[in-house]
Amino acid sequence: MKIAVIGAGKVGRALGLSWAAKGHAVTFGVRDASPDGLEQVRQTVGPGLAVSSVDHAVARSEVVLLAIPSKAILSAVGSFPSTAGKILLDCSNPQSPANHGDPLPGLSLAEEIAKLAPEATVVKIFNTVGFEVLANPNFSGVAATMFYCCNGEAERVVAHQLAQDAGFDPVLAGNLAASPMLEELTRFWGALAYGRKLGRHLALKLLLK
Repeated sequence: MKIAVIGAGKVGRALGLSWAAKGHAVTFGVRDASPDGLEQVRQTVGPGLAVSSVDHAVARSEVVLLAIPSKAILSAVGSFPSTAGKILLDCSNPQSPANHGDPLPGLSLAEEIAKLAPEATVVKIFNTVGFEVLANPNFSGVAATMFYCCNGEAERVVAHQLAQDAGFDPVLAGNLAASPMLEELTRFWGALAYGRKLGRHLALKLLLK
C-alpha cells in the first residue's frame, strides 16, 4: 500500500520502517520541506526511504499515519490538501500516558479527527504501547495484542493487515465510538509503566480459550 507517515519521530520511524520492510511504499511527510530539512530526515530514517513535504506525502497515499503530537493533529489534518477516500491512522492520545491520573476530555481525539475529515475513515490504533514496543512487539515469540477500532469493513481489513505487518496480533475493539476506551486503556498502560514503575517495554495480550 501507499502509506504516508506524518512525522519522523520515534513512533513514525518504528512503524514506517516495519511497513517498508514488508514491501509497502512508505513516504515520510515532514513540515520542513526545504532541501536541508528533507536531507536531515533522510539521515534519520535511513537510505532508500522516501521523504517529502506533508502535502505531497498525503496526496500520493492511500493510508496516512498521524505520528505527531496530539495537540498538533487537528491543525495538521485541517491543512491537508484532501483526505477524501483515505484511511487516517490515529496513534495519538490526548495526554501523555505518564499523566495517567489526569482527566480525559469527553470526546476522543479520533472522533474529533473524524468530524474534521468526514470524507476519510479514521482508525484508532497503535496508541496503547510505547514506541519501543511499536519497533519490536515480539515478547519471546509472542506477539503483543494491538487493539483498534474503526468504521467500515474494507478499512478494518487494511488496519488489521497493517497491524499484522508491524508484528502485532490485531484485535478489533469495535467501531470508532469505542475509541475513548482505547485512549483510557493507554491510561492503564501508563499506570503500569509509570505508576507501578514496570517500564515502557510493556504490552497487553488478549488470550482466548
